[in-house]
Amino acid sequence: LGQHGYGEEALNLFEQMLHEGIEPDRITFLTVLSVCSHAGLVEEGCKYFKSMGKDYGIKA
Repeated sequence: LGQHGYGEEALNLFEQMLHEGIEPDRITFLTVLSVCSHAGLVEEGCKYFKSMGKDYGIKA
């Protein structure tokens, strides 16, 4: 989605996943960070990168 101009929609799906109680893994975060990169969503990317370690214990 992110590579085709649907970055916001992709992040909304990620947030919906979290709301449903699905815990993201390394691959999920890789995809989210890629979406942020391709869509130019720098602030969001930084937020998710920080959350990756702080909230989910995934090391960069």
